[in-house]
Formats: sequence, structure tokens, C-alpha cells
Amino acid sequence: MKKSYRSISTLLVVALSMSLLLVGSVHADEGLKPSGKPVELGAIYPLTGAGQLEGSEMEKATKIAIDEINQAGGVLGRPLKVIFEDNETRPKAAVNAAHKLVNVDNVPVVLGSYSSGNSLPIGEYLNKKEIVQISLSTSPAMRDLGPWTFDVCGLDEMMGLRTAEFAMEDTGQKKFAILVMNNPYGIGIAKWNRKAIEKAGGEVVTEVRYTRGKTDYRSELQKLFSEDPPAVIYTAYGKEAKLIRKQAYELNLEPKYGWYASWFTLSTSAAVPETVVGTKGMVGVYRGGSAESFNEKFKERYGHLPKTCWGHYAYDWTMMAAMAINFSNSTDPNQIRQALPKIDHMYRGVSGGGDKRFDKDGMQVKESYQKMVYTEDGAQLVKSFEPKIEVDVGIPKDYIE
Repeated sequence: MKKSYRSISTLLVVALSMSLLLVGSVHADEGLKPSGKPVELGAIYPLTGAGQLEGSEMEKATKIAIDEINQAGGVLGRPLKVIFEDNETRPKAAVNAAHKLVNVDNVPVVLGSYSSGNSLPIGEYLNKKEIVQISLSTSPAMRDLGPWTFDVCGLDEMMGLRTAEFAMEDTGQKKFAILVMNNPYGIGIAKWNRKAIEKAGGEVVTEVRYTRGKTDYRSELQKLFSEDPPAVIYTAYGKEAKLIRKQAYELNLEPKYGWYASWFTLSTSAAVPETVVGTKGMVGVYRGGSAESFNEKFKERYGHLPKTCWGHYAYDWTMMAAMAINFSNSTDPNQIRQALPKIDHMYRGVSGGGDKRFDKDGMQVKESYQKMVYTEDGAQLVKSFEPKIEVDVGIPKDYIE
């Protein structure tokens, strides 16, 4: 008879559901020390390119999760190991990494990727190969990839709508310009920004989709401001966001009512601070509540608090993958796939408010967002607004055409 490791899984669940990290509740008892050949998972992160900051925090967070899982007994009594691959923040590199993880490393689960433009082609391939994908991406197209794809992050319809609603509420304005990257993520966010604005009787006076990887965005900025918008709603990847805001600052292109960012940390964390002071926006909850214990662990290990929210999601998908393996008592991809919806309600995460349940398509049931503002002291919660908004993920009924 195969030895069952569900008892270890249950122990992890109980500890986490009580907002205690594994390492805080399970010590290095000899009876729980993992041994034997490691169970290997794959991870495809942006370790270079425009998303390097985000990818670095994702890798660091995953390593925290790995250590805690192994200190709690590992998976199936064996050590957990994650093979990290760099997607270079580019779809081609992401797909190449997926091929390597499946065909060379024979992993049952791939964690990734970051950015819908990378996660969608990865997901298409992994569904064909019947390998589990746990993603951190927001395009509604993720929902249609197939039964092997799960997502730990709310989709674009929620972030796009809520950022635009926040901008209208905060400014009292109805005219906006929109700036996004020209990829599935950016196009999806812009679509829902626009829907919210137009539903409220407003107008998008200009919409610009920038080409990724350029060294000069001044022409895009001139077009963005050609109709003198009162405020700008935007999203951009780390290094590209840094350049865009730096050039806007140098050109003195500052809307009267300011900039509003979808996925606030994505659009501001890598920026030169003085160029983004006053920027407001929305982000998945990564301050307060269940996130704080993780934040302190991250600070203790790396010397500073997380600068973005993305490490929180990476920590969660690593924990959930390990729990699913223990619950299924197997490294078979199909068994893990079937286990993920069975353990989701047991796990209290550190990202997006902590509720990590999946719907019938493997997408998140709920997501919680925080309103943020960038001050001279860095990113802060907006004190004058309810800081946390919890929403059911999916298209609100009043937006269904």
C-alpha cells in the first residue's frame, strides 16, 4: 500500500488557514525531514527584460515557499525542487522554456508565467501536453485555454473596471486618455477601462498602445496628450514604465488630475521616484492582513519589504502546487489537476486578499484590490478611500451586453 501524505498536507492547511506560515508552525522535526529524489516543478519567470524586478521578487518568494515546504516535510516525503527558467519577458523565450521543462525535465507542473502575452502561448502548449499550468496572468483569454490551466490572480475585467471607476471617483472627471502595451494584457485592461468610462457617460479622448522594447516613447506620449486629457489611465511593465514616465516628466506632460495605474506596483516600482509622485492606482492586496507575515519573512531574508505584489502570488502558487501533490499522493499531472480545486478552499493565501478558490474554469472566484498612491516616501495606501475592495471575479451583470 502506498504511504499517504495527506496528513502532512492537512497540517500545512491548518497552519496556513490560521495565518501562520509553515515554518512558524512546523519545525525541523526528524520525523518530517524529507529524503530521497526531489520532486521537481518548473517555473517560468521574467528574470531579465522589462519585468526583471517582478521576476526577481517572484523567484525570491518561491524560494521562501520551497524552504518552508521542505521544513514541513516536503512533498510525498521528498524534497521539493523548482527549476527556474527565464522568459526574458518575451513570448518566444517563454514557450522555449516550457518545451524544455516538459521534454527535458519532465515536470508535472509549470508555475507561470507572468504577463498574459507569455502565459497564453505557454498555456496552449501545456494543455496539449496535459501538464498542469498555474499562472499569474489576467487576460480573460486565460479562461479558454483548457482544463490544465489554473490562475491565482483576478482577470482584466475586474482590474480594468475598478481602476477606471477609482479614477472617475477620485477626479470627478469623465474624459481620460489610456496608455497600455500592445499585447493581450494591455488590450484587455484598456477594453475594460473604456467600458467603465463609457458606461458612466464619459469619453476616452485618446488610446495609445505602445510597442514593447523600444528605447524612446516620446511620440507615443505626444499622441497620448494630443487632446489634452484631464487624467491618464495606464499600465506598463517595469523598465518600460520607468522610461515612459521619465520621458513624460522630461516633456512636462502631466495631466491636471494625474496618472492612474492598473496594477500599481507593476507601473511604478521600477520608476525614478520623482517622476511618479502623485500617481494613484489599484493593485492586488499585498499589504495588511494575511500578507503581513509573508512581508516580514521576505524582509528578514532579503533585507527589505517586497516592492511589488507579484512575489505574493508566486508564493501562493508554489504552496498550492505542493498541497495538491500531497493531497493527491501523486506526481501524476492529472491527479494534481484534479486535486487543485479540492484544496483551494483550505488554503489562505498571502496575495489578493487571501481567498484563492478556483471557479469551474480554473480562474479565481474572488480578488481583493487596494487603492495606492505614490508619495515622496514611496508607495502608500490611499488613506482617504476604503483601502480594500473585494470583488467577485467575472463580468458584472450590468456590463454584460
